[in-house]
Order: sequence, then C-alpha cells, then structure tokens
Amino acid sequence: MRRPKDVVAVYPEYLDKGLTRSRGRRLPLALAVDNPTLDEIRLAAERHGLLVEFRPEAAYPRNWWERRGMLLIKKNGSKLSTLKLLAREIEEYVRPMIEKIKKEQIRQQLLKREQERRERLRKSLQKSPGKRIKPRGKLKPRK
Repeated sequence: MRRPKDVVAVYPEYLDKGLTRSRGRRLPLALAVDNPTLDEIRLAAERHGLLVEFRPEAAYPRNWWERRGMLLIKKNGSKLSTLKLLAREIEEYVRPMIEKIKKEQIRQQLLKREQERRERLRKSLQKSPGKRIKPRGKLKPRK
C-alpha cells in the first residue's frame, strides 16, 4: 500500500543523538535528541496537528531487531525540516512537560504516604490510649 506524497515515515532512530548517520540518524548532532521515544515524537506531532498514523510494532529496517515503532506524519515542508521541527518541539516542550508531570506524580505519592503514615499512627494511638508504665523495684529518693 502506497502512502500519499505529503506523508512521511518517522522512526525514533531519525532523531536519536546516540546513533551515527550510518545507523539511521538524519539530523545533525546539534539538533538531535537523546534517546527519543515514540510517545515523545507522537506528542510533538500532535501538538502541530501533523500525526496521521501511529504504528508501535514497526521496526526501522537498519535496526530490524529493535521494534521502537514508527509514525506516519504529514510533511511540514521537506522531510528534514519536519524532523527538525519535531526534535525542537521535543526538547522545548514535550520533555519539560513530562518532567513536570513526573514531579507532580512523585509529590502526590509522597503526600499519600504521609497521610497513610499519619492515619496508622492515629489508629495505633486510639487502640491503646494512655498505657501506664509500671516502675520496677523500689524508687530511691533524690539527693
């Protein structure tokens, strides 16, 4: 099945800073992204309204043993300019947004743990209110 001329295939390998050009990177190192995920690329494409199709099981032909997925995206100019747009969007918007979400999730988990700890403490105090400690042996008067 042929795809339309205004749609290009985008593999994560195209944007990966850790790969050489012969391994599939299409962008210069200065513009490439560290280990981009398919979800990051998808979010960047959706932000610009470019996403056409999402294929998570696809594999890049030069790296066929790793199934990192593929996206079909509408071109925004040339294929290279579309890749540059996606890489810039990942670095400037998607990754900071994901970090912010992760920090918020961690904060929520810590708050939940603190609430659970306080609840356990409250329940343990209700079960045994005012246990008295019995003195051992005779008390000696202070000098």
